[in-house]
Amino acid sequence: INTNVLGTSNLLQAARDFNIEKIIITSTSETYGTALYTPIDEKHLYQPQSPYSASKIAADNIALSFFYSFNLPVSIIRPFNTYGPRQSSRAIIPTIITQILKNAFIIFAM
Repeated sequence: INTNVLGTSNLLQAARDFNIEKIIITSTSETYGTALYTPIDEKHLYQPQSPYSASKIAADNIALSFFYSFNLPVSIIRPFNTYGPRQSSRAIIPTIITQILKNAFIIFAM
């Protein structure tokens, strides 16, 4: 929570103090929670289903407040299906890799 909320706030204040031209905040698709509809778009409601996603929503809102209050040019990205350490084996990329290793991967071609 400290890193996501206070860290983002400190970064945005420093960007404002030093007249940084553009800030890109990396959020998470977890801010959307379980999809209410697909494809998920920017109008989808936030659904904090964990303290982590709640802290990212707070960071996103702080970033937006710097845009609205100080005209700080902020963009927020919310990536889906990133890959890295400690990722759940149920996610799409580990699932595909496991299927390939077991020769259970089906390739559909046109």
